[in-house]
Amino acid sequence: MTAALPLLGSFTATLAAAHTAATLLVCRRAGRGPLPGGRIAEWVLVLVSAGVAAGLCLQGADALGLSAVLVAAVPVAWLAVRPLTGDLHTTGRLAVAVSVAAHLLILAWCVQALVTASGSGPARVAMAAWLLTGIPRVALTLFDSYLCQERLLRQTWRRSRHAPRTGRRAGARVCVQVPCHAEPPEVVMATLDALAAQDYDDFEVLVVDNNTTDPALWVPVRDHCERLGKQFRFHHVEGLEGAKAGALNYAMEHTSPDVAIVAVIDADYQARPDFLARLTPLFDDPATGFVQVRHDYRGWWSNSYVRACYWEYRMMYATYLVARAERGSAIIAGTMCLIRSSALREAGGWAQWCSSEDSELALRIHAAGYASHYFDEPFGHGLVPETFGGYRKQRARWVFGPAQELRRHWRILLPRRWARPSALSGPQKLLHAHHGAREMVRAAHTALAMACVAVLACVLVAGGEVPWHPALACVALLLAANGLALRWCLFRRVLRCTAREAAGAVWAQCALHHITWAAVLPSWWTSHRPWRRTSKFPELPSGAAALAAVWPETSLGILWAAGAVTVAATAPPTPARIGVCAMLVFYAALAACAPVLALRADRALASTHRGPSHRLRVGQRDAGDRERQHLRR
Repeated sequence: MTAALPLLGSFTATLAAAHTAATLLVCRRAGRGPLPGGRIAEWVLVLVSAGVAAGLCLQGADALGLSAVLVAAVPVAWLAVRPLTGDLHTTGRLAVAVSVAAHLLILAWCVQALVTASGSGPARVAMAAWLLTGIPRVALTLFDSYLCQERLLRQTWRRSRHAPRTGRRAGARVCVQVPCHAEPPEVVMATLDALAAQDYDDFEVLVVDNNTTDPALWVPVRDHCERLGKQFRFHHVEGLEGAKAGALNYAMEHTSPDVAIVAVIDADYQARPDFLARLTPLFDDPATGFVQVRHDYRGWWSNSYVRACYWEYRMMYATYLVARAERGSAIIAGTMCLIRSSALREAGGWAQWCSSEDSELALRIHAAGYASHYFDEPFGHGLVPETFGGYRKQRARWVFGPAQELRRHWRILLPRRWARPSALSGPQKLLHAHHGAREMVRAAHTALAMACVAVLACVLVAGGEVPWHPALACVALLLAANGLALRWCLFRRVLRCTAREAAGAVWAQCALHHITWAAVLPSWWTSHRPWRRTSKFPELPSGAAALAAVWPETSLGILWAAGAVTVAATAPPTPARIGVCAMLVFYAALAACAPVLALRADRALASTHRGPSHRLRVGQRDAGDRERQHLRR
């Protein structure tokens, strides 16, 4: 069995390289139709994979039973994905088949390498725990990657990504609800001015200011509502629980009975004049429960930090949410959304226990039998957090909420035979379950992977041995390259951003790596987390104090770097020692992205700060030629 591992490892590395090549090929062919000679490529892939599997069986049939089956999974995966991917072009199906086979084979090879390699007990236990959680992680990663790549893989779409081009000035009565808490009055008033300019006649605006103790913040907003006329109503409420969800539930209690549609707008979002006119006609279909449009932001070109955040935000709305909407599983994203008021009441209102009360409501509306729409088109623009601390806090709330949803609603997401009765279809159950499970599994697997690397480093420093195979480094490098290639393809081909903007967005994703797993990890033992709002007040540069918000990442980066130096200095280099050092350096570099981006955000504040009202001027400024050119793209 040990003698067969080098051959299996070599083939695994080759297949991982093919996975990266397939990703780049899909990027190159994006928008150009299927690959010429795709039928030939199909059968060449099947025959070559079957031949390699046969060769492995002949060289080590007694040791490679499971591996041979998994190697043969390449043609099996190709044949399996064909009926499920009828809307994909040939190159897309090829990429999916190679991706499935590569991930399965890499997992199998890692298991075999662990079983046959020598090493101390703690190292083997740590790697076994990491591999055990790797099984569900591989399945969720494959599904997640497919959803994100679908904009590159598909050649036909059943649903439009763009809202209807025509609108109307009158129709169903709409109540636009604007929840706010301790917001800058100028920002809220600019939001209300944009709503007053709507090209729609039959609507009202209800502003709910909850628990703002300083009258200087809410009294100007109340007075501004009075100036705007009877269409605008203002409520200031003290002692209201449930944060934003509590304010929206209060708004529903004070909404006129004749309101058919509820629109939710965050306090910093300035809606376009055609927001209501273009989207309300979709509710002529009684099956429509809600309509969501993508989030967009203003002033994103002002500095390199905000540009990086902007393009990182855009990725989810341009890929993942489009793929969900294609299967009737759109989610509510908290602002710039329209909801049928009867559906909202039938679903039970907003969940005050959930950090992501918006996507949780979407699940219950789908379970009640209503349909949904999502359009990758901006109908309003908000503000990007000016500091990395605010950006980080916002992401922690976004990733913990889906885990809460899964813990609360897992019974209705089971297969029909065991599930609680609901109107959810199979694809809807799968996508809503995936929305929460991917965060929980990713958090557990990442924590165990880091613990595993730490244990391996300690074993090496103590003079012990760790399970290791030379091909492991090659496979790890190729998987990292594939992840980078996929992100690069999506930013460059789907979002059409420049190379510099794509690099900044990837950097922002890396900077959020720690918080996206550390914030979700507690969801395995608790479903409660305090609701933390994102400040919209202008920020002042703080210099080195900006690192206070990222002290966990900074501390981890220092520990990983110190571990790499210690492992390298304790003994002469060996393949295992070099490999563990490389992993320690990788984690150190990943952790360093957060403090570096925090300092860059602070430097951008120092260079753009022009007094207390600078953010208002940016918010009220016209989008300009740069943004209009971007929207045309």
